[in-house]
Amino acid sequence: MYLSLDILKGARGGVGYGAVDTPIVFSEHVLEYAQSRGVTLAEITAAIRTERWHRHGRDRHECRKNFPYATRAFDTKQVRVLFVEEARRIVVVTAYAYFVRTRPGNAVAA
Repeated sequence: MYLSLDILKGARGGVGYGAVDTPIVFSEHVLEYAQSRGVTLAEITAAIRTERWHRHGRDRHECRKNFPYATRAFDTKQVRVLFVEEARRIVVVTAYAYFVRTRPGNAVAA
């Protein structure tokens, strides 16, 4: 089962970027786990539409996008997306969020 969602169409950035009009569909796995992993479907779509793609194995691609994330411990949320580019659509296989501090500051002690 897939959910088709074609939002946040962005400008193409060159080789390795998705076509603006290619529909993006989300696997059941992504729909089930995105919220618990701290990732939204809009962030996944934005990453695919605006960031450079890299090969991930034989038939998959990967991209990453940084989003501002203002908390005491972290200032950036990096969304990592793994997907398959088919002839007429992009199928998102899974997505992860990494919360990081990119600037020095008063981080919470562990």
